[in-house]
Amino acid sequence: IITVKEYGSGKIYYIGAVLPGYSLVSVISSILEKEKASIPVQVVDENEQLVPNVEMVLMDRGEIKAIFLWNWDLYTKLGKIKLNGNFLSGPVYVFDPLDKKFYLTSIGKDKWDNKNLHEEGVYVSLPPQDRVLLVLSKNAWTKDELTERDRNH
Repeated sequence: IITVKEYGSGKIYYIGAVLPGYSLVSVISSILEKEKASIPVQVVDENEQLVPNVEMVLMDRGEIKAIFLWNWDLYTKLGKIKLNGNFLSGPVYVFDPLDKKFYLTSIGKDKWDNKNLHEEGVYVSLPPQDRVLLVLSKNAWTKDELTERDRNH
């Protein structure tokens, strides 16, 4: 059972069923397509389909964006993070400060632009029952910055 209620200038959908991962992704994808909803960030597989059972939270702090991902399944997945539209105002570095990983474009550049992030995407390994944190920032991350920030909080 799927119900929809208009709320202000938007709509709220309620899916009143327990669906296996791929079925739920199919239903959500259909709703998004029907509503012509713009999604700033997607986690897709090699077929450009949404990856099921991966939770994503997008944090936008102006010049710094963070994407928190959690794979709820019991096995590792490979996901491709794709940004849609003009989400960024210029080239950015992409890194995971928790695992101290830096991501390069397919041609080895350390800075990503909207075209790279939309067309090629950032491939990430999503470990089972674990998190991945991607930060997109105009400034390169250094270990010293994070260490100093941790000392002050």
